[in-house]
Amino acid sequence: MNKILKKLPLFLTAAFVLITISNKAYTDHHEFEFTPEKPYYVIEDPNAEGSEKQAINKAAYYGYRIFHQNCHVCHGKAARGSSFAPNLVEAFNYAKEGKKTGNGQKYDTVYDWFLDTTVNGYKREMAGGTVNVMPGHGEVVDVMKNIDGIYGYIAAMADGKLTTKDRPGKGWKLK
Repeated sequence: MNKILKKLPLFLTAAFVLITISNKAYTDHHEFEFTPEKPYYVIEDPNAEGSEKQAINKAAYYGYRIFHQNCHVCHGKAARGSSFAPNLVEAFNYAKEGKKTGNGQKYDTVYDWFLDTTVNGYKREMAGGTVNVMPGHGEVVDVMKNIDGIYGYIAAMADGKLTTKDRPGKGWKLK
């Protein structure tokens, strides 16, 4: 009994620190609000299995779902590109550096690039006229309702915070 009492202060201190950190993480992800500068959060879920160990905010999760419904056919699994369309993770980081994008334009922010390309599409001038390379999705209701989430999903991967190429977990459901 004496040994237990001697270790009690250490145990209580450790418990206090753990609870404080857990409450901070809980508050951070349950009070999350999208901004173009902070479009997502990724937290670890130790109780999940496989790809769902990495959990993201609700908007980015639905962005993942809408991306795989509308975009992955051309841009590949987890936006990593295909023989048909570019790797959006690389394109995101290229636009983030403020360089000219594939359409020859520079954008003030990567968010501006994303919105313009997603809504209006991507066109390439070729001999004989303009060729649509990517159609605009400005009239696709699911895409427009979830455009910030799609941006958050791609941003999380481009920033290296979301590393799974499969379905992430639901961070807003974690307690």
